[in-house]
Amino acid sequence: MCVKLAAMQLLHQAIAVALQEAARGIAAARPLPPELGQVTADRLRITLNFALDKTGTQASAGVGPHSLSLDFKLGPVSEGEISPVPAAPPVVAAPAVDATSDIFGTLQQVFGAPGFDSSARAMVFREALEGLTQEQARVAVARLRPGVPSPADPATQRAGNILRGICHSGPLKNAARGGQLLAALLAHHPLLALLAVAETEWKTHDDWLG
Repeated sequence: MCVKLAAMQLLHQAIAVALQEAARGIAAARPLPPELGQVTADRLRITLNFALDKTGTQASAGVGPHSLSLDFKLGPVSEGEISPVPAAPPVVAAPAVDATSDIFGTLQQVFGAPGFDSSARAMVFREALEGLTQEQARVAVARLRPGVPSPADPATQRAGNILRGICHSGPLKNAARGGQLLAALLAHHPLLALLAVAETEWKTHDDWLG
């Protein structure tokens, strides 16, 4: 499936548009001739190229050096749930400063205000999550809630343990609350944006030493 995306469309908006176009395509599929049997889709894969802006906090879909592949499992829909696919709403790009401000404000609750001590928490945060996918990061953050089982993936499990230590040593002193805040960020922003803000605003020990 090829979906034409608007120029400089934010990555999360491009994903939403691609899903809507895929839903239209599935709904409009014509029945096969009887001799060919029946074919049903059970998985949807969307791959998008994207680039980060100069600040490293905003991802736009289109032609870029990075790529993101998302797999979706298509479940059955009961007869009462079937409804026409709504038209895609107009895409309005939010200013990058809004995303940066939201991320910074939340991370500040987890790390503390930018400074020498909090920069260590920010640096460990980046090291724990760099190289993980968005879904792996969400699973790692989910581990901060009581009763959530450990993931089988060693990298995700290690990241969850590190995040727990960061939340306990920071101003929150509460891993579950830290997990709630980070989960909300990952639900609305790409992981790369969180890592970029952590690096830009909190820097490293050497930077604070001057």
